[in-house]
Amino acid sequence: MGIVSTAGLAVEAKGLRTEISPIPAKDRLNIKMKTSSYKWEICEMSGRSLLNGYSHNELTQLDISHIKPGFYLLKTTGTESNRHYFTKFVKE
Repeated sequence: MGIVSTAGLAVEAKGLRTEISPIPAKDRLNIKMKTSSYKWEICEMSGRSLLNGYSHNELTQLDISHIKPGFYLLKTTGTESNRHYFTKFVKE
């Protein structure tokens, strides 16, 4: 179930909670996970990968200032569970 507000978005699936903020995003996107080790990837809606990396912190801040305004997908993968989770977000 997702909770939507102008401040951010929280999605929980199979016990792994992903929170992103701010919504809409401008220059930075904050990712907060219940786990401290995960992979992340930002993709266009077509599936083309734009940015990716690993995080070893519950809170990660990404610089998205160079990405054009539009709709994007944030894919997070728990390194322990190896499950993929997708969250849509808007870049202004």
